[in-house]
Amino acid sequence: MSIKKQTERQDYWEKLASRITDPKQTRNKRDDYSDLEIDFLKPYLKPDTSVLDLGSGSGLVVNKLVKLVGHITAVEKFQNFSQFIEQSDKLELINADIVGFRLHRQFDLVLATGVIQCIERRFITDIYKNVFNMTKAGAHFIAHIHCGLEQDVIVDRFSEELNTDYYAEYRKHEWEKQQMLEAGFRSVEIHDIFPDWLNKWPNTRHFLFVCKK
Repeated sequence: MSIKKQTERQDYWEKLASRITDPKQTRNKRDDYSDLEIDFLKPYLKPDTSVLDLGSGSGLVVNKLVKLVGHITAVEKFQNFSQFIEQSDKLELINADIVGFRLHRQFDLVLATGVIQCIERRFITDIYKNVFNMTKAGAHFIAHIHCGLEQDVIVDRFSEELNTDYYAEYRKHEWEKQQMLEAGFRSVEIHDIFPDWLNKWPNTRHFLFVCKK
């Protein structure tokens, strides 16, 4: 990944963060599907569950999740996104990039809902290793990732909406699973729960990866 592509990714999200007035605008004109994610997560939640949410965005998931668990540590790089995350005694907000991010404590559940495909391939292995180290033994890491089906799909184009270049990697789902296993997770299940209106491209699909430590 060139420095130019890294800058394009940074510029896209910075511009989007600077202009949104409603947290749902991070869905890029699609309906909000966070209720589907919350319903899927409920079997993994208890009133005392500690959660680490990586790439919390504008809080569409964590704002609903905080009512169901003991404590959430929400990590979001862009402050203009995180301003929509609701303040709570049960929520700690950290403005940081998830690339290179690691806390020296462990959680009952680690989440990454919709951010992994925005990270360049060369960083993925280290991210999963850090996630593994922040997950308690026997606990889960759950990631919502937009993936390629038969091959990697690279999006490298100009966004007329934001007047900047956009870059994303929809890597093959089996490759993503292998990186999770190599990071140390003992099992990885891939779940296909999202409706076709979200999966608008025939060569990519949104999946939920459930990794058990």
